Amino acid sequence: MVNPRILGKSKEMFDVWDFCFSCDASFLAKIKRHRSIVVEYLDERGEKNVSKFKDYFSELIQHEVDHLDGILFIDLIRNPGSITMMEEWEKKHKYKQE
Repeated sequence: MVNPRILGKSKEMFDVWDFCFSCDASFLAKIKRHRSIVVEYLDERGEKNVSKFKDYFSELIQHEVDHLDGILFIDLIRNPGSITMMEEWEKKHKYKQE
């Protein structure tokens, strides 16, 4: 996606555990994102596209477009109590890296 621009956002929001390699991926926090979005962007051939994204891809694109707008996920934290160290979150969710 080149120069993505979010044209529309669903009213429905959902909670996601977000983290960022800009923060060394050492902690994460629960934030709200729009369940679905409509995005206009140029593809690798310079052709304009408009696509709708839901759930995981909606969250991912919102995260990356935020970067382009100078916003980090930490700017969206509304509940400081949701901030968790990655190591603790992985233990709690029994996540194992291979």
